[in-house]
Amino acid sequence: MVSNPTTLADPIFSARLQTEIKKLNLFELLCSAATTKLVDLTAMAAHQRPAVVTVFAILSHLLCRYGNIDVADPRSWASAWERLIGHDALRLTASHDEVAFLQPPTIEPTSQQSIEAADLLLAKVEHEVKQTWRTTAERGLFAIMGSMLRPNVKDHRSSSRIGLTAVLTSNNGALGDEIAHLAAAFDALFVGPAADHATKDHLVWLRMYSPKTAPLSLADLPLPFLDVGRAQRLRAVDRDLFEVWAVPNNTARINADADPWLDDPHTPKVVTSKDAKRYKLARKPFDYRFEHAVLFGARSDKEDVVRPRILDLGQYRVVRLCALGSEQGKTKGYREATYVAARGSSLLSFDEPSEADRPARLSRRALETIETGLKILNRSLIELFKEADEPSDVDWNRIDTVRQTFRSTVAPRSIQFVFDALSRDEDIAMEQRSLDQLVAEVVFECFKLAATALANPLKHARAEDKLMTGIRFQLKGAAMNEQKVQPLLARQTYAILSKMMLHLSPDDRARLRTMSLSDPPLSFWKLMAQVPAAHTENKRCLEVWQIVLRTVGRVYHASRPLGRILRETDFPEHRLSRFLVATGSSLPGLLDELARWLVSHEVDKANLADLATVGLGDALDDHDARDWARRSIALQYVGAPIVSSVPARTSEATVGGED
Repeated sequence: MVSNPTTLADPIFSARLQTEIKKLNLFELLCSAATTKLVDLTAMAAHQRPAVVTVFAILSHLLCRYGNIDVADPRSWASAWERLIGHDALRLTASHDEVAFLQPPTIEPTSQQSIEAADLLLAKVEHEVKQTWRTTAERGLFAIMGSMLRPNVKDHRSSSRIGLTAVLTSNNGALGDEIAHLAAAFDALFVGPAADHATKDHLVWLRMYSPKTAPLSLADLPLPFLDVGRAQRLRAVDRDLFEVWAVPNNTARINADADPWLDDPHTPKVVTSKDAKRYKLARKPFDYRFEHAVLFGARSDKEDVVRPRILDLGQYRVVRLCALGSEQGKTKGYREATYVAARGSSLLSFDEPSEADRPARLSRRALETIETGLKILNRSLIELFKEADEPSDVDWNRIDTVRQTFRSTVAPRSIQFVFDALSRDEDIAMEQRSLDQLVAEVVFECFKLAATALANPLKHARAEDKLMTGIRFQLKGAAMNEQKVQPLLARQTYAILSKMMLHLSPDDRARLRTMSLSDPPLSFWKLMAQVPAAHTENKRCLEVWQIVLRTVGRVYHASRPLGRILRETDFPEHRLSRFLVATGSSLPGLLDELARWLVSHEVDKANLADLATVGLGDALDDHDARDWARRSIALQYVGAPIVSSVPARTSEATVGGED
């Protein structure tokens, strides 16, 4: 290890390889990336990844394109660099009028930059980042690389790749594999030396920093070229510590429109009737619409987004989407998403994707289904959060929070769905059913999350009824089986009551309906022999069974929904709400009140299992069963047509007639 590195031929990069962690020089790094041994650079910040991969991939591509290199031999890389670029370009520091690595010759720098300001964070603008003023050589270099992506602000002009949105492919998600894949994509797009150009012509940072009166012409630069924005220089100050000094500049170095299209294979392109530019995040939300547009393309009346060519130029298993948000010269955050996306040779193409290609069609159908799901969710949330006294008064802040949760949840799932579908033969009907199911599940998850803190169960039920109706009619491919999955206690209670009804004589029922809860008759205890021991040994469970079996003396246990009966007999809504939220010692009294209502209104048949499950679930701390029964009753009460608490199969028939 060199304690005072002076050039990139010294081991300055802390690298995690497949078998070890060690310091590498530039050529060892390029070699380990080309042979896919490089896993990560430990000093690299997450937001610097797209810039670092771009820099090393372009260097790798240019050296291989213009030189005869053995990619597995670091000495071959070093020899090509000396021959094609020169030793001076390896220096970490140099006089301001001489070149150093990624540091163009310029006038005397006058402004010391914090490492964060030298990077893309713009600490003085954001006022949110703690600044550091000295750092190691590799962190200083990573900051200069990161600066290529930063927004334009006064004295902080960026490079031609400002706000880069990048798609990096690999077989394993490792940094070295991403560099190798991007270099291979450059190799596929740019074959052979550029006419009338040398390697140095691609490296704009080797040239004297041009004044605003003499900008470089984009048309004269060979592709791909590598430039930096603001002229920044490293200065060695203490052992292996460095500072960053800069020259203020208010003009872009290259004479080109904002976000020029550079034929980079890892960046998306936006095409309008006027021009073609790089497509970037900027002020847009990083949501499913943006991610789908970047990865699969998008079409609208005003513009077309073309997915990065790298997605069609090689075989890979992992896709990483990197995007930098910015607004009015401020960095608004770095976003990254990773997907498993196996692509084979049958899908490779040098042609730009057309409107009719399968990824674009799949993505378009996914977006349409997502929009349908969002509308369904919106309607149910309005029902959930509107005020009872003033229906037009809706808590929009809570609705917006849930909608944002939906967007962030559905984005990775829908994109992964498209990638997975691309690995199979096309089946439009099956794909649409799967899309409907995926979106319906996310809609229901977000709705349940929104309703968690809602105290009014009937309000919840009305909103859920609207939600499930929308799913059933608008997402026709969705099979929402959640209602049919009954907890064990609910199924067990229904079966026990059904079996009891088989053996009840008229005399038994007469004794039950006149029994005292404090002194149950023998017929009660005979029936309790069919109940699990855990119930008979629990005082609160016994209390529930006493109320339910006394009710059985007058009301047959059958499949007729309890909640629907309560609605038809005008059971007061506020009393039902009180019952549905009651717990502990207050619950048996409300249970008895509801049972007496059935008797007083001469109800002859009802599903008493739901009534019992509410009480038993609370007594046994089986909250899943209790809440399921509460929800069933509430949905039945508000008129939902989809709730049935009758098990699909029962071992015993129920007497008294099944509705």
